[in-house]
Amino acid sequence: MAPEEFPVDASSAWNILEYFRKQRDSCGAIPDEHTVVVEGFTDEIGDPRLIVHSALGRRVNLLLGIVLERLAHERTGVECQMFANDDGVLLRVADADRLPLNLFEGLTAERSREIVLDDLMASPLFGGQFRQNAVRALLMTRPMPGRRTPLWLQRLRAGDLLQAARAHADFPIVIETVREVLNDVLDLKSFLLFMQQIERGEVRIHTVQTETPSPSRPACCLTS
Repeated sequence: MAPEEFPVDASSAWNILEYFRKQRDSCGAIPDEHTVVVEGFTDEIGDPRLIVHSALGRRVNLLLGIVLERLAHERTGVECQMFANDDGVLLRVADADRLPLNLFEGLTAERSREIVLDDLMASPLFGGQFRQNAVRALLMTRPMPGRRTPLWLQRLRAGDLLQAARAHADFPIVIETVREVLNDVLDLKSFLLFMQQIERGEVRIHTVQTETPSPSRPACCLTS
């Protein structure tokens, strides 16, 4: 596409084309609706990082991050830090030489669903949503008028309640929180469709190891 075909001035068009050119030169591919780029690199202090460039939005990428975090832990034996936003997923670990780039290899939609359901309740997102639901259901005491309960204490009490509730698979607040997180906060349906597209080869996975992060790295890579 020539610069004159963009609905912007010549300088802006040149900057857009240059941005895409640098991304292509850095990774060999540009992430889009049919391409996911898995990029590994080492940060400024020598820790390995892995970026999954996925333009699926935060509601899907957070679910993808939960799955990839589990797989990275299984393959490296160390705990990872996971961040996700609208543009992708970032995994960071301090105690491994390199994060595996082939996390999607052999991964199915059904396996992804199992990991999400297994690990969801341990996520900070689920804990925060459960705390809100527990307060609304009067399972946790509300603070007295004019007094504030510290957030750490709220989290501690909600964590104790959730720990007790896990012993009962049909506990209503747990069921409602799972439904709410997977359907309202996140988007399980779109995530599973995406994983099925990968299985069928409709979405390709392009992997690359770079010396420095590529231009289109997600914002979470800059702020982590």
